[in-house]
Amino acid sequence: MKKVLSIGMFICLMFVSVINVNAESIKAKIERLEPEEIYKNMLNNKYDEGELIVNRKENQNNNVDANKEIQELLKLRNQILSEKRYKEDNTIEENIFKNNNRVNNVTIKSSDYNRQKAVEYAKKYNGAEYGPTSTKGYNNDYPVFKYDCTNFVSQCLKAGGMKEVRSSGNNAWERADNWFCDTKDARELKEVSLTWRHTNSFKRYWKVNCAKYKIYDVSETDSWSEFHKTLWDFLVKGDVVQLCDKDGDPWHTIIVTGYHFDSGNKDDILYSAHTNNKENASLYNVVKNLPDSDKIIVYDMK
Repeated sequence: MKKVLSIGMFICLMFVSVINVNAESIKAKIERLEPEEIYKNMLNNKYDEGELIVNRKENQNNNVDANKEIQELLKLRNQILSEKRYKEDNTIEENIFKNNNRVNNVTIKSSDYNRQKAVEYAKKYNGAEYGPTSTKGYNNDYPVFKYDCTNFVSQCLKAGGMKEVRSSGNNAWERADNWFCDTKDARELKEVSLTWRHTNSFKRYWKVNCAKYKIYDVSETDSWSEFHKTLWDFLVKGDVVQLCDKDGDPWHTIIVTGYHFDSGNKDDILYSAHTNNKENASLYNVVKNLPDSDKIIVYDMK
């Protein structure tokens, strides 16, 4: 009898210990979150419990809304995907990595990443106030490329504390385990790694160096209920999103810079970007207008 009681007491003590550890872990996590993140998590719990009503978008056969911002983004998408050079660049980039036979083994998963600083940088240097295609308002300490979205997000990550990595040798710019920018001149391509400025190379580098990486079909995200179960649940400020074609090749890189709270049923993720300059634009408005066959990559950067 005593033996049975002892075992029971031991199990109870273990259970209490686990609860205490979990409580401490949750408390520590909450202390690291900003008020917006805490409120966002509270809304998530309400969704899980079915307390909030979500509005499902009616199927309109992917008709694009007459929205100027979305029209601009879709124009950019079509322009990039229609350029022969887009596929050629991806092929060249893949061949470079194959020829170098490099495997990215650098560990960048760092608790030192300051999301707020990354967001502050994104809001300061996105250039949106000067128009969608202007380069005015960009940071002059960095080069500017024709398609500058990935270059801009890399700058934001660096501002947030992500460390640049550059190996020795003339081929440092083309290695998959490097990520750096050491020039202000866009013509000095060997001074800016492919992983810093090229969408596909960025994906190769960060999908193994972020805390978590996931890819969704647009069709999984383009109603309010699906959006909240996928992108809303995954993303917080300072995380990165890539918009991709049906093959998963990215054509646009953006960074999460805020949220829009709307009584719980239409809460939105906001993003900022270059090349189609945006500050705190609606992510939901983007995904609901993309072709269902397109894909979305999300990166938890910490």
